[in-house]
Amino acid sequence: MTASKDLFGRLEAVMDNLTAALSSHNRLAVVTEIAACASQVDMDAMCDEARLELNATICLVTLLTDTREDFLGSAGLLDPAVKASGIDVADSLCQFVVATGDPLQIDNTDTFCSVTPGMTGMAGAGMHSYLGEPIEVRGQTVGSFCALDAEARHWTDDERVIVRRWADRAAVRLTDAVNSGP
Repeated sequence: MTASKDLFGRLEAVMDNLTAALSSHNRLAVVTEIAACASQVDMDAMCDEARLELNATICLVTLLTDTREDFLGSAGLLDPAVKASGIDVADSLCQFVVATGDPLQIDNTDTFCSVTPGMTGMAGAGMHSYLGEPIEVRGQTVGSFCALDAEARHWTDDERVIVRRWADRAAVRLTDAVNSGP
């Protein structure tokens, strides 16, 4: 999805079903399995490599419950407390990636957040663009691999391919961890 009139129309439809999508029993069961073994997987190094490749301010591997977005991996976060505690899912752009199972590209979060109910925190956090790809494990979208930038920026086709590739790598690592057990 790109930030356009089409995006806003599609997200309006998603908003109505957001809670149901995030609260899916099957999805939450896989999220719980991942959470139990996530410490076995080094996602920070992956995020650091991706951040350098994309020249982005922040890269994250996120895992979403129905109430929280946890950071399984991060590069560029300045506040260690944020990484440790995660954020409320209501403040998360990744919730839209998880709820739809589709990529989300927002070139200017100021515009997006001004018209999307409840989404006011991105610009306040100093992030002005977002590119996220879904991470699927066992057929469930459990989180996203995302890049954020301190400047509004048009994400290129090549950058979208790069983020998709990192999301696929994260999915493989998480699937392997779940299959190995805690």
